[in-house]
Amino acid sequence: MGGDDPTETLMHEPAALKGWDWMIDRVIDERFASGSTLESFGGAEGMFISGKLAFYLASRWTTTRIPPDFRAGTVPMYKHPNGDDTSRNACNALSLHSKSPNKDEAWEVLKYWTSTVAKDMVAVGYTAPWLKSHMASPVWEASIVPWDNVEVHNANLLQDRRPFYHPPGYEEINALTKKAYDEAVLGKPTAEAFADAKPKIDQVLVDNLP
Repeated sequence: MGGDDPTETLMHEPAALKGWDWMIDRVIDERFASGSTLESFGGAEGMFISGKLAFYLASRWTTTRIPPDFRAGTVPMYKHPNGDDTSRNACNALSLHSKSPNKDEAWEVLKYWTSTVAKDMVAVGYTAPWLKSHMASPVWEASIVPWDNVEVHNANLLQDRRPFYHPPGYEEINALTKKAYDEAVLGKPTAEAFADAKPKIDQVLVDNLP
């Protein structure tokens, strides 16, 4: 989405195309792994374990196969070129939307997930804390394997208070964006690929207005 209009994507505009081209060029010259390459190794985690990938953006649920004695490490999240450190999706974007027909029940489910379920998931090494109160939890500290780092995860938790908003219809939007991106990787002009996706994404945004 762009500007003050929640019904329009700007992913086809020149500034955005520069970013898409930067990523696509690095897939083409093999500095970034392509989707098909990742699939052949069982995802980024599989490539990383096999020594074919030096670095990847991950959550704890995408690192569960990495052995405790593996020569690896966890580093802080990056900042954007403009100095902003806004996260793409804080805590996997659990949220409530105004269109929910069962707001009270949904709120109770959300509280249950961010407390009881979160602690259980932390204990088995599947996630980092979702709440400040969990950051000093013995359960959290005991779940850390030798190559991992509590301080880095806690710093990221504080950063994740500033997420991009995932609008209703996000999964549809993501699928349309991925299709345009894949087409550009395979040779379709980037401007054309994302211009073709724009009206479809805009329609999803319109259809899901609160």
